[in-house]
Amino acid sequence: MKKGYALAAVMAVAALLSAIAVMTYNSSNLQTKIVHNDKLYRQARLNAQTGITYFLSKRHHYDDLVELSSGQEEFLLMKNSLSDKDYYQVHIKLMPNETFEVTSHGMIMKKGSPISAASLKATFKSKWITSAQQ
Repeated sequence: MKKGYALAAVMAVAALLSAIAVMTYNSSNLQTKIVHNDKLYRQARLNAQTGITYFLSKRHHYDDLVELSSGQEEFLLMKNSLSDKDYYQVHIKLMPNETFEVTSHGMIMKKGSPISAASLKATFKSKWITSAQQ
């Protein structure tokens, strides 16, 4: 074996180990970013669910929404802040036969710009319940 081959072999192994270390770091860094984005999406979805739940708590009938719509078929019913970064908006779309669609957009904001968002949509049909007269 000639002089220098051992040095070249050691340098190649060192380069290989360095490359593995860099790839491991990049992989774990990417995984951390994915987990963070998933957490933000889940929080935005919870904000959207809060919007739907709040809408349900108001027990709006189709006629109530027609009155609130100011003649528009689609309108923003409410916009609410849950914290300095958590928001939701509830939009209503009036449809035929006393049916309406509720869309809640949940958002996570940072410095006034959305960094994550999720939407939930539900369709409702109003029904009048009358009591029997005796």
